[in-house]
Amino acid sequence: MSRPDEIVLDRLPEDVDAERSLLATLCGPGMEARAAKVAHGLSELDFVAPQHKALFGALRSLVTTGVEVNALTLKDRLSIDGQLNGVGGFTGLSELLSGAEVGRPEVLADLLRRKTALRALVKEGARLLREACEEQTSPEELGRGSSARIMQACGSAKGASAPRPAWEAAQEAVLADRSSKATVELPFDLLDKLVGGLHPGNLFVLAARPGLGKTSLALQFALHAARGGRRTAYFSLEMSQEELVDRLGAISGHLRPRWTLRPLSDGETVEAMGFRDFLKGLPLDLCDDAGASPSTIRAALASAAVRMDPYELVVVDYLQLMGDDDPDRARRQNEAVRVGAISRALKVAAKDFKVPIVVLSQLSRDIEKGHDRPPRLSDLRDSGAIEQDADQVAFIHRKWLEGAPELNGKVIVSKNRHQPTGQVAVVFRPSRVDFAPLTLETAPPDQAQPDLGMDPWAQ
Repeated sequence: MSRPDEIVLDRLPEDVDAERSLLATLCGPGMEARAAKVAHGLSELDFVAPQHKALFGALRSLVTTGVEVNALTLKDRLSIDGQLNGVGGFTGLSELLSGAEVGRPEVLADLLRRKTALRALVKEGARLLREACEEQTSPEELGRGSSARIMQACGSAKGASAPRPAWEAAQEAVLADRSSKATVELPFDLLDKLVGGLHPGNLFVLAARPGLGKTSLALQFALHAARGGRRTAYFSLEMSQEELVDRLGAISGHLRPRWTLRPLSDGETVEAMGFRDFLKGLPLDLCDDAGASPSTIRAALASAAVRMDPYELVVVDYLQLMGDDDPDRARRQNEAVRVGAISRALKVAAKDFKVPIVVLSQLSRDIEKGHDRPPRLSDLRDSGAIEQDADQVAFIHRKWLEGAPELNGKVIVSKNRHQPTGQVAVVFRPSRVDFAPLTLETAPPDQAQPDLGMDPWAQ
C-alpha cells in the first residue's frame, strides 16, 4: 500500500517542452542582454529535466561574465563544469539548441516559476498529510509550520523584486499622491514630530520592563490611528480581547478601568453601550491568538489586501511571546536566534505589505541593576537582531519609587532612521490607564516639574 505522500507525488506539475523552448530562445544569437534579465529571476530548480538544468547553469555563467553565447562557448562551459556528458555531448547540446524559439521568453519564464511553486505546494501538502497521519506533532504546530512553508512556496514570504532603474523610483516619488498622508500619526504632537510618524514598511519597536505601560501606549497608538480612519490590527499574545476592550474603554474616556470585572450600574451600562457604538465606527480589529506567529500576521495582511481593504497599521504585543512558523527548527535554536528570526520576519512583512508594524518588546533584567538608569539599545531582551531590524526603537522610562513606578516618565527614542533621536516627557494617568504629554496642567502636584522634551533637531 502506498504512503499518502507517495500517492500525492505520483504526478508533479511540469512542462519540459517549455523548458527546452525557453533555453533555445535565450541561447539564440544576440540574446545575451535579454537572457541575463530572464536568468536573474530563475534557478536550476525551475527546470525538471537534468540536461535542462545543466544547460541553464552554463547559460547563466556565460551571461553573468559577459561571454558571447553560442554552441561552442556553451560546450566549453559545460565541459569545465563536467556537465557535457549530462546533456548528451555536443550532439545532445545541438539538439537542445534546435528547440522552437519564442518571441517573449519572459512568458515561458513565468510559466516555469509557476510550475516550481506548484511542485513545492504539492510536496508541502504531501508532507502535511504524512505528518498528520503519523500523529507525532500537535495540530497547532503542524498548522503553523505548514502555513509558513506554503507561503514561502507560493512566493508570499519573499521580498520584492529585482533591481530597477533609480529614475523610475524617483518618478514615482515625484508623481505620488500627497493628498493623504502616507505616515501614520502618533497620539502626542511632540512625539509625532520627534519620530516623524510611522512609515509604511517600517518596524517600530516599543520596549520597557513589565508594568511600565507598554500595552497602554501601544493601544493609544492603535486607537489614535483608527480614529484617524487608518485600518488597524492589534495582535495580543498576552491579553484576551475582553482585557483589551477593558483598556480601550478607559483610554477612550468612556468607562473606568476594570469595568469588565464588576457589575455595571445602569449608568455604566449606558456608557458601555455607547462605547460599543463608538468602536463600531472605527476600523480597529483585535486578535488574541496566543499562538500567533509571523505567518499569522502575513495571512491577515494578505487577506485584507485581497479584499481591497488593506491594513495601515499593525501592532504586535509582544515579540518574545510570538509563536514560530517552523516549530521543529525553533526547538533546535536558542532563544536569541529564535527571537531574531521573528524580528526579521516582521520587518520583511512590513516591507512586503508596505505597512508600519509596531512590535512591543521586553527588556533584559540587567536594567534592574542600573538604579533606575534610562534603558539603552543593548537592553533589548534576547537578541541584538531586534535593534538591527528596527527602523525606530523607543523606550518607556519611569523611575521606581517605594515599589511602584512614578507617574512622570519619558518616551526615549534611541534609534530613528528618519530623524534625530530624543525624548518626550509624559505622565501616566491611572484613571484612564493611558499616557499624556507632561505639561503643567497634567503633572501631578506631588511630582517633579515637567521636562517638555528635547527639540528633535537640536542634536
